[in-house]
Amino acid sequence: MGSPTTEAGHQPDETQARLCVEGFWIGKTEVTNAQYKYKQNHDSGEGFNQANQPVVKVNHSQAQDFAQWLSQQTEETFRLPTEAEWEYAARAGKTTAYPWGNDSNAACQHANIADITWRTHTKAASSELCNDHYAVTAPVAQFQANEFGLHDMSGNVSEWTCSVMPFDNSYSQANTCGATGLMPLIRGSHFAQWGTQIRLAKRFWSVGNPQ
Repeated sequence: MGSPTTEAGHQPDETQARLCVEGFWIGKTEVTNAQYKYKQNHDSGEGFNQANQPVVKVNHSQAQDFAQWLSQQTEETFRLPTEAEWEYAARAGKTTAYPWGNDSNAACQHANIADITWRTHTKAASSELCNDHYAVTAPVAQFQANEFGLHDMSGNVSEWTCSVMPFDNSYSQANTCGATGLMPLIRGSHFAQWGTQIRLAKRFWSVGNPQ
């Protein structure tokens, strides 16, 4: 986990560490609006409600509730991934800054990020200077899967994990699920981020009760 100090955008909380994770399964795509249908009245927002777009406007508790509901429906055990499991799945054996290499300029070929289409739509001042042709979220699996067959681990929407703050440089809590009520860790970039923000090692945490 983490990034070398020479990686552009490297942060102090990304000190490289080696962790072992138990075997696990993880969804091939982000959870879609169609899959989230157990909440019949859920509204992802105008422009975000297509059945095959990833569900958004879901806070950490709601994400955990969905996993619990899915467990009850299938008689299997579902939960959010730990931070370590997420990064293992996202890297798929790669040690580069991005799933495709070390050049963020190639992002539009591989992920839905803040591109020219997004910048035109939002009238933002800057973005990547490439075009992935999506102003907001894309339907899942529109971009090439990583070596594990997983889509959109970079870009589109960020993902909740079950790991919580405080995290430290040694990743001592990165492979455990934390207590409810603490600040949960968020991994993965989204359609309104670009450059060093979409690196595989980038760590985020929630403030308040974000969706």
